[in-house]
Amino acid sequence: MKHGSISLAMIVKDAAKTLDRCLSSVRHYVGQIVVVDTGSQDATVDIARSHGALIVHFPWQNDFSRARNESLRHTAGDWVLILDADEELPPETARSLRKLAGTPDIQAWTFIIVSPVSADEDSPKTEHLSLRMFRNNSSYRFEGKIHEQIKPSILREDAGAAIRHSDLTIMHHGYVADSKGRRDKTLRNISILKEVLADQPEDPFANYNLGVSYFVLGDLENSQRHYETALERLDPHAGFAAALYRNYCICLLEMGEYLRALQLADKGLSFFPDYPDLYFVKGQIFWDLGMLPQAKASFLKCTRFRRTPPEYTTTQGVTGHLAFENLAAVYAHAGNPRAALDWLRLALKEQPGSQRLLSKLRHLLQELNQKGDEISETASADLSLHRQGLRDSLAAYQESPANELHALCALEQLAVQCREFVLSGLDTEKNNAELQRELFRLTSLRKKIQRLKRLILEP
Repeated sequence: MKHGSISLAMIVKDAAKTLDRCLSSVRHYVGQIVVVDTGSQDATVDIARSHGALIVHFPWQNDFSRARNESLRHTAGDWVLILDADEELPPETARSLRKLAGTPDIQAWTFIIVSPVSADEDSPKTEHLSLRMFRNNSSYRFEGKIHEQIKPSILREDAGAAIRHSDLTIMHHGYVADSKGRRDKTLRNISILKEVLADQPEDPFANYNLGVSYFVLGDLENSQRHYETALERLDPHAGFAAALYRNYCICLLEMGEYLRALQLADKGLSFFPDYPDLYFVKGQIFWDLGMLPQAKASFLKCTRFRRTPPEYTTTQGVTGHLAFENLAAVYAHAGNPRAALDWLRLALKEQPGSQRLLSKLRHLLQELNQKGDEISETASADLSLHRQGLRDSLAAYQESPANELHALCALEQLAVQCREFVLSGLDTEKNNAELQRELFRLTSLRKKIQRLKRLILEP
């Protein structure tokens, strides 16, 4: 193979639905494709072979590192690129691979993995950093039965090894919540992580990843339990430490444990003051509590970051359109629709095709006594939006049907009324600390009622 050549190394099983997309995005930019198949029963092997891949059959042993390292044994290039079957390279990333391989004195490159959480184009996308390209060195091998890492072996070989961020992305489609295979993969991950914890029950990284897996399943109590175990034994310098604070806060927010979530966010910010996601989750907590000035301050803080540092797991938009959208909600709720409209316009400039934002725009413009063509004209003039797209959004709007869960709905309404009474007294009563505790309690109760309603309504 040529100097600076690249070998793609993959492990796959029953990946016929996604493998062609992955290999089509990369095949013209690598000199070799090595596919280790761990027991596919579908057309995976045939698809890989059609792209010129070297096929290696390797029995699955409940250990990702073993399979990864088997793929490395067959690579012949100067560099190795790691991809999963549910990933693909954007054109810019694919075109840049050879330039990365030609950079002297660099041992490895990291990439941003972009993961949509739903097939809906309007859905949030998460980002995390991952080391995916490294020099082909027999001493570089993966470690860990699951969530395997190669960086430790690179640094053992040379503590000063140059590992650089490429500032390039890899698209990952495996986190899509409505993906049929995600639940099965999550259950598989939990099974392997339990094996790890059987030998190392207090391992913080394994407990963190088990917390993530349980959260994906909607098992918030088990997620909280493992996040807490990870936190108790956490080295704040660990690579996953910032993500643990973020994800644990989100779990507590979903549970309605607002006081603990705020305490944890503040502790996380003491270690990672440049992490906008922690300010964002604080804004969400204050919004849920009805504490609008504090919510506004938190979301404004997010907008003062130009970008999230690449080493942090993040949700796309927390420093931009998501923060703008939430500030619009804060101002609208405070009775200032014109200020809300200004923030919503900023959000739409970043996300001009968002049906969710278009729907909110309609409501704001109606509050300002604009209807029909006036709404369309305002949107088109100020935001360069397509008139027909906005009209389609208006036509698609439907009110949510009422459900029959009378008892829970009545209890929720009572909690809301009590909460509003407490909020009205926060600025007038001297004993604000007691009222704040009651506000946290009532808002948490409402959140838990909403969770119960969702569980009952699930098919």
